[in-house]
Amino acid sequence: MNTVIKFEKELPRVTGNVFLVTDENVAGYYSHLFDCPHYIMRAGEKNKTLATVEKITTAMLKAGCDRRAVLVAMGGGVVGDTAGFAAAVYMRGIQWVNIPTTLLAQADSGAGGKTGVNLGAYKNMAGAFHAPKEVIICHDFLGTLPKKEYLSGLGEIIKTAMLDRELWEWVYKYRFGNIEKIVKACIEFKQSVVKEDFREEGRRKILNLGHTIGHALETLDNHTLPHGEYVAWGILHETKMFEEDIDPKFLAEVRDLIGEILEGNPDPYNKFDKAAIIDACRKDKKNKGGKITFVVPVKAGAQEIKGITPQGKP
Repeated sequence: MNTVIKFEKELPRVTGNVFLVTDENVAGYYSHLFDCPHYIMRAGEKNKTLATVEKITTAMLKAGCDRRAVLVAMGGGVVGDTAGFAAAVYMRGIQWVNIPTTLLAQADSGAGGKTGVNLGAYKNMAGAFHAPKEVIICHDFLGTLPKKEYLSGLGEIIKTAMLDRELWEWVYKYRFGNIEKIVKACIEFKQSVVKEDFREEGRRKILNLGHTIGHALETLDNHTLPHGEYVAWGILHETKMFEEDIDPKFLAEVRDLIGEILEGNPDPYNKFDKAAIIDACRKDKKNKGGKITFVVPVKAGAQEIKGITPQGKP
């Protein structure tokens, strides 16, 4: 992975010999930033599909894009994942640049090289490891971000902070103060993990903290809530499962901070019976050997990967 991360003070313009992919929401605010061949996809998780990838690549072909073309994604995680996958498969792979416009994408999904789309309700089941050439981050995009999407980004930030002791201490003490510093720290941590394990065969698995139950709830709930909120609920339920393995002080801090961003919202876990949640967890792509994989945050900056049977811990 040789992705270059650029932090820009001003909103970036996209012109020249590139092909841009964005969604209707971003285009509504920022169409003045691009003057190049482009495809505007429908917004929302339900449009993160193979059908959308086909539409993007067909539009690229009609625009005359060859193997030297550069695809630019401007949007949140759905745009980045979908457009990045289009770049991975178009003419067997072309370079791409990611311009994340949401807090979640800037702090987490925008960098790392995981691209993909959903198969039905199941997240990211078709995809490729295809790192962007550059990631361009400008915090001015966050000025048009709805509050629920901003809080969604904080959910992923909490996840990353739990994996790094110094970042956790900062985030817990200052309650997301200096969000620019936090985003930069999250990216630097993620890059260090991804450089060590690009294809998620070892250490990179820790980045899935909260995602086993989080993805299961997101699947069963038909993506009704923003992704980061499901991750936050996933962290709460997964840490409850392994409560005796986690430092009590750290666990209390985690629950405190997550409670702050969830703002008393109803728990989607209570909408489904346990058997349905277990069945959704069984289909998680991280599982091995018939066991469901969980990341257990033993304390700030320390984790264990555990596999359990549906009946309980091994």
